[in-house]
Amino acid sequence: MAEKVKKIHEKSRGTYGARCIRQELAEGGESVSHQRIGRLMK
Repeated sequence: MAEKVKKIHEKSRGTYGARCIRQELAEGGESVSHQRIGRLMK
């Protein structure tokens, strides 16, 4: 999961936050909260 978050963040050139990353993961079928993504981004 952390690797997916990192790839999406890099793809957005660092502009996506936890909520946008969560939305993109949800479109791909992943179910995860923005709080968890925020913790993974630290």
